[in-house]
Amino acid sequence: MPRTAVRLPVGVLGRSLGKQADRIRAEGTQEIWARPLADGSKAVGIFNWFDWPQTIELNFRELGFKGSVKVRDVWAAKDLGTLSGDYSAHVAGHGVVLLRVSE
Repeated sequence: MPRTAVRLPVGVLGRSLGKQADRIRAEGTQEIWARPLADGSKAVGIFNWFDWPQTIELNFRELGFKGSVKVRDVWAAKDLGTLSGDYSAHVAGHGVVLLRVSE
C-alpha cells in the first residue's frame, strides 16, 4: 500500500531542524514516526494502515523523553496535558494522529 508524505506549514508545528522523521516503531499495520523540532519538542505521527480503527500504544521513552511530557494533539488543536508513561491513541482506519511532545 502506498504511503504519502505529509508536509505541514510552519505554523502548525513550528520550525524543524531540517531533519526528516525517523521511524520509531513498525508493527504490522501500525507505525510511529518522530522528528525533532527547533524548540526541543518532537512531532510524532501515529499511523494506522489497517482498514478499521485501532488503539496504538506509545511510550514516551521510545522518543527519548524521561519523566513527564506535555502533549498536544495538533490536528484536534487540543492540549492533552502533562503525561508520563504510556499513551493510547485511537486512530481511524488509514488514519494518523499527529502529536507535539515536549518536556
